[in-house]
Amino acid sequence: MFNVTKKHNALVQIVSLDSEYHGFKGIIEDLSKCNSIVFQDNIINQQNGSILVKDILSNKVTIYLSIPENLRTSLQMDQKKLERQKENLTKELSKMNRMISGSTYELNVTLDVQKLHKKKVAVLEEKIARIDYVLSIL
Repeated sequence: MFNVTKKHNALVQIVSLDSEYHGFKGIIEDLSKCNSIVFQDNIINQQNGSILVKDILSNKVTIYLSIPENLRTSLQMDQKKLERQKENLTKELSKMNRMISGSTYELNVTLDVQKLHKKKVAVLEEKIARIDYVLSIL
């Protein structure tokens, strides 16, 4: 979501009382493209000059990502691009919602296609929410 790569040296902290995640440290580091993942039972310090982003995955797991200053600057430069992306996604979402709310939609569209449309709406809403989240920390 934040275009974090190993070169950014971002610190990822996974806060959980469950120790089952420790065995997956290497896989999580590879998938998240982060150098260091720290497991602990409470939040520790924030890296200097970084922004701490919190994501609650469940009532048992919270992830904290320290976004370094150089990555924040890069995100700020992409702000216009993100705003355009959000605008396009919002237009597409509006179009989908108009189509779904049409008076003959349920009569003319099969249940399978209706499910696909609902899924597409959910994906669009999620993408817009992610962009809003990134824009909120800039």
